[in-house]
Amino acid sequence: MTKNTLITLKNIKKTYFLGEKRIEALKGVNLNIERGDFISIMGVSGSGKSTLLYVIGLMDDLTDGEYIFMDRDVKSLTVEDFAEIRSSHIGFVFQQFHLVDYLSALENVLLPLLYSRKEIIDPFAHGKALMDRVGLANYYDNKPSELSGGEQQRVAIARALVNNPEIILADEPTGQLDLETSKEIMNIFCALNEEGKTIIMVTHDPEMSAYSKKVITIRDGIFVN
Repeated sequence: MTKNTLITLKNIKKTYFLGEKRIEALKGVNLNIERGDFISIMGVSGSGKSTLLYVIGLMDDLTDGEYIFMDRDVKSLTVEDFAEIRSSHIGFVFQQFHLVDYLSALENVLLPLLYSRKEIIDPFAHGKALMDRVGLANYYDNKPSELSGGEQQRVAIARALVNNPEIILADEPTGQLDLETSKEIMNIFCALNEEGKTIIMVTHDPEMSAYSKKVITIRDGIFVN
């Protein structure tokens, strides 16, 4: 581990039970995530890639193993600690966008501030600047239904950035987009990475993973490269 290490995963295992059926989603994953990394985790459906992302994002508990997040042992943290880490240090981007239909694009971007301890002097100016950053100037008042899929994903990226997190976790962020729009979204991620954001992306698309600095393939709950 170095001073630039943000996350260390050692022999991470995750087991689910569906009735009496035992499902080993992760079977011993080891990974170091350094500041400034842009990592794609590739795998087919059911390979464990999204489960791993959710464990990294503290949205799912690990069954066994050691997880160190910014020098803190996750096993020693409380539910409140998890919430604080998610709101302050991690931004999430999902395939389904997860925008609130009745809120404007700007209101969706600002939504995480309701649960954050970070103080923003002028939240509306901050949100508008982030929307400008992802190419959505003058779309502040549009509802999600008035935006294309690519525009909705840009809103979701701006929302992920609103608390200035060190890490962006993206789960199939181009899964619902056409190829050209997907390329535009990936160029945004590349620019954010160049600015210092650490990005961990789950994808099944080799063309999208090619934008990252490192590609890891997961199969049946273990890394195969």
